[in-house]
Amino acid sequence: MTQEPNPKLPLVLLIPNKILNTIGFVDFIDRTVEWDSRHWKVSPGNLAKAVILATFLKVRIPLFRIQEAFAGIDTEALFGKAVTPKHLNDDAIARALDRISEAKPESLFTTLCLSLYSKFNIAFNRLHSDTTTVSSMEPMNKVTRKTKKGYVF
Repeated sequence: MTQEPNPKLPLVLLIPNKILNTIGFVDFIDRTVEWDSRHWKVSPGNLAKAVILATFLKVRIPLFRIQEAFAGIDTEALFGKAVTPKHLNDDAIARALDRISEAKPESLFTTLCLSLYSKFNIAFNRLHSDTTTVSSMEPMNKVTRKTKKGYVF
């Protein structure tokens, strides 16, 4: 009588999973990106969560190996009912990343960071903002100077 391997939940995933759940990461991504649940086996939020959690399993893991990283792990406990490692494949992850890139990822990141500060009462005394502005006083067609290598004007 062969027995199926018992999926496990590695300790290293418990804390990051709890943090992502506390800030509502999956729901936030799912609400923000455009997707249709009828055409996705796993939501974009859960696929993004898989990418994040995979970095705790192996430091450098290519997207096409993420499903291998979750082999033998209780994916239902992390991502919901009926989610198996084969659902976390590179095609599904690429689709999710495409949708995230269409939804202004800079804004998503800022919102998630502020959510972390708020939920965990993280105090910050300084805020560093680095910006660069390039401006020209003349229309571009009137500029006659030519840039020479090694010179700044």
